[in-house]
Amino acid sequence: MPSEAALQLVQEAKLSQTTGSLRAYHTERVRHVMLETRQLHAELAPMAELARAEQASGQARPNAALAARLVAYHLQAYRNKRCLLAYHRQRLDWLRARVWDKAGSLSLVLDEGPEGMRASLRTLLDPTEFEWLRSYAALVALYKDAFLDVLDVTWPITQGISPAHAREALGSDFRAPASSVAPNAIRPPEDVMLSVLVTRNVSHVETERGTMHLRAGERLHVRRDEVEGLLLRGWLRETD
Repeated sequence: MPSEAALQLVQEAKLSQTTGSLRAYHTERVRHVMLETRQLHAELAPMAELARAEQASGQARPNAALAARLVAYHLQAYRNKRCLLAYHRQRLDWLRARVWDKAGSLSLVLDEGPEGMRASLRTLLDPTEFEWLRSYAALVALYKDAFLDVLDVTWPITQGISPAHAREALGSDFRAPASSVAPNAIRPPEDVMLSVLVTRNVSHVETERGTMHLRAGERLHVRRDEVEGLLLRGWLRETD
């Protein structure tokens, strides 16, 4: 059946999403879908050339059989690509959520679950996925560095460690400041942010999040969609 392997990938992604667990990466099935898609494109090319030639010749009646085959092959290739995207998107979303839940710590992500999960989680990932996971964890850690001065970095990242055990591990003389915000409470940024330099004094600028007061020479870190109009007017200048 055409696209059967692709549909199986989607079903597996749906099952993984429902159960909240990550299943092993199906390398052979993914390769099968990619090979099938390339074969469809190889067959589509000569048929498309034939259809163009018939159209250029000015035939009175178009070739209905050829048109049907073109549409069918195109839809099969399109479905395969969509299924591959859905399969990989679900896996990356699962991994991305675990990285943020573990405060960007790759070792804690790999240690998640019952004892021995670290080795099994590595086997569930494709080598390319594992390299992406390492790079993304490093990116999250770099992003969270800016918040270490306002968060309690001694807050236990894993639920199995209590604050008392964390303080005990750091020494009996250690006294951590009280905080109700955990580092892993930070979520991925949902807006495009940018740093700008104010070039004009403006007392009141109404935005979605309230009123802004601009002073020339001031540097701000704001959402791009809020200040797009000010950038076009030249009241702000992007610095990076």
